[in-house]
Amino acid sequence: MKTNHKAVWLVVLIAQIIPAIWYGLFVDAYLSLNNLTMEDTAHPIAYLVSILSSTALTYMLSYIYGRMNIVSAIDGAKTALIIGFPIYILGLITWNLFSLRPYALAWLDGGVNLIILIIAGAIIGGWQKK
Repeated sequence: MKTNHKAVWLVVLIAQIIPAIWYGLFVDAYLSLNNLTMEDTAHPIAYLVSILSSTALTYMLSYIYGRMNIVSAIDGAKTALIIGFPIYILGLITWNLFSLRPYALAWLDGGVNLIILIIAGAIIGGWQKK
């Protein structure tokens, strides 16, 4: 499978939009659980890192899906869920518990990343380059 760069960049764009909506909905919980203010969250470098991270993750997913011969949106989404749940949810639960951080942060931060990964999996799996 060849890399569909249009699909990758669509996912990168979506990966910037979904957290804006997600954290907009849960802003009070996020700030409270992290003991932050809105002013604490205004870091331009974080947005650049988010774009770089999304790009690297999506190209990695495209490579893995090519090696696994995933060629449908459903298989792409299911595979993303199987990969993402232990990493994003269980990994963050472990991290937060050992760091004495609120358990709910794992679901808040991990949830948005898992949603993005599942959407990315569906797009990368379903939108094949001809």
